[in-house]
Amino acid sequence: MPRLIALLLMMGSTLSLSAQSNLDSLLNLLKATSAESEKVNIYSKICWDYLKRDLPDSAAYYADSVQLLATELKDSTGIIRAHYYHGIIARLKTDYPKALSHLNKYLLYYEHKGDSSRVAGALYLIGVVQSHYGNYEKSLAAYYRSLAVEEADSNYYSVGYTLNVIGIILKETAAYQDAIRTFSQALIIFDSLNALSDKTDVLVNLGNTHSMLENFGEAKKYYLQALEIDRATGKTSGIAFSLANLAYLFDKMKQYDSALIYHQEALAIREKLSRPEDLSRSLIGVGRGYLQLKKFEEAKPYLLRALELTRQIGSKPMQRDVHSNLATLYERVGNPQKALAHFKQYEIFKDSILNEETIKKVNELEIRYDVSEKEKQITLLAKEKEIQQMAAQRQSIITKIFIAGFVILFILSTLTIYIFRQRLLLTKKNNEIKEVNLKQQLTELEMKALRSQINPHFLFNCLNSINRMIVKRENENASLYLKKFSKLVRLILENGEANRVSLQNELALIEAYIQLEELRFKGKIGYEIFVDEKIEKENTFLPPMVLQPFVENAIWHGLMHKNVDEQGRIKIAVKEYNEALLCTIEDNGVGRVMSEAFKENNSDKTKSIGIKITEERLRLIGKERLQDLVKIVDLNDTFNVATGTRIEICIPLS
Repeated sequence: MPRLIALLLMMGSTLSLSAQSNLDSLLNLLKATSAESEKVNIYSKICWDYLKRDLPDSAAYYADSVQLLATELKDSTGIIRAHYYHGIIARLKTDYPKALSHLNKYLLYYEHKGDSSRVAGALYLIGVVQSHYGNYEKSLAAYYRSLAVEEADSNYYSVGYTLNVIGIILKETAAYQDAIRTFSQALIIFDSLNALSDKTDVLVNLGNTHSMLENFGEAKKYYLQALEIDRATGKTSGIAFSLANLAYLFDKMKQYDSALIYHQEALAIREKLSRPEDLSRSLIGVGRGYLQLKKFEEAKPYLLRALELTRQIGSKPMQRDVHSNLATLYERVGNPQKALAHFKQYEIFKDSILNEETIKKVNELEIRYDVSEKEKQITLLAKEKEIQQMAAQRQSIITKIFIAGFVILFILSTLTIYIFRQRLLLTKKNNEIKEVNLKQQLTELEMKALRSQINPHFLFNCLNSINRMIVKRENENASLYLKKFSKLVRLILENGEANRVSLQNELALIEAYIQLEELRFKGKIGYEIFVDEKIEKENTFLPPMVLQPFVENAIWHGLMHKNVDEQGRIKIAVKEYNEALLCTIEDNGVGRVMSEAFKENNSDKTKSIGIKITEERLRLIGKERLQDLVKIVDLNDTFNVATGTRIEICIPLS
């Protein structure tokens, strides 16, 4: 998939006779087709045909047709396909925010479908857009995710292309030796596939990297190899690319006359290709060439035109370069005011693109990827042993569940017999019997709540996480996880034995639970707990384990469905209101509508047992309508897009 995308993004607009014939056939087929569902497919093929010709405006018309007709037919696959086309169209038009919006919808859809090929393709395109935007950290993260999928699927062409673009980002962030190693891996793949046309991009990038290291002889060798292949295959855009890079090389070697000639040749080709980014680079190159030769008046129009064009496409790196050259130009012609203004703009763009934090995070991502590669072999060797341990743990948990169930059944049976005898002996005390029944119901519900807190699935996940950390020799994390897990179990058992617990103990249980989930999901969850200063936490009592099911629901159905790079947060606030505690639990998750959609996809339409039990307990304690005790508020932004959920729980104190 990334290979097809890369070919599409680099194509020129030259039409062959066979391509035109294919388009004419599709248009004739469209006229003869009456079936609406078939028209969606034909519109899609026509749109893709125009995209391959680098004609985004024509493609946009048919992408709109795909979206409108698919929406009318309630064809979700067709709607997502339209988002994909619009993402590519926006990328070609350099409308990067719009491109990311469409591509992220496409990615989310196929992540839930489990389609690895389309997930990899979407990630690759997102990486391309982010790199042109100057967001190198996000670009590299997307490329590494795409690479992992393509390697797992043995898509060697795509692996080669992805390694190539990863090398580009490493070069841009000054990790030159890592970039050369990555480019060399891609070159080996394309050599083994005898893909000459694909090989040229890697050769050019190797030349660029050696040029940055001032290995001019090596750089020139790679550029000339790429130029020879492009001329042999008739790849016009590739010829212009190699000429431009040779020009920059001669510029570095201070052979300015030769550099200007190559820049002018590349510019002449790119004026005809309607690729604004490449055209901007050549305009900058020609302007810089004249600047180096001290021909300031000749340099000025090229640089000003480049500035206008780079502003239109929103490219931060190229705006940085244009401002740098204009600052030099105005300084040389004795206009310090304009020179200073352009120098300030240059500093702004330079700092926004590449700062110390960006380099640090890029290096962390690279190290993380290298470590994960080394751990693959260890994981494979330990897999069989891990499966056996998991099976043993599962059997142990099942045994404990049966024992606990038998004990609980015995207790309930004993209580039932006792109540029956009491009814026979105390027939005249109906009011007391009703009160006993009510207390009995509360006791049973509290026991159910306790069982729902330490359910086998939760215990299994926690113990399995500890085991995985031990296997990976993450002893410190395993110890910390085990301490928090034991603290949580202790708090649940202590609070479960009492009819009422202090607010301080209840919040301690909630905080221990969130910390455990936060550690388990590697810092994806943050939280805040606020208690009104007027409330004495040690002397305020409420039923045990009332808040935990709602917090668990917020994490599992709200925060866990967020994107990987988004931080989830939970805010818990407690204040006194009309002789009751008003507890607010607010998350910034995906909202109830999206959560229900995930349940549909996962065939899981059940409601949390813990929440059902807690609602029933509140109803019995408060004697009010459940709607007055538990309120759910959907949080939306100004565009009516879900930004989370807030649950308001009113707990009577008397």
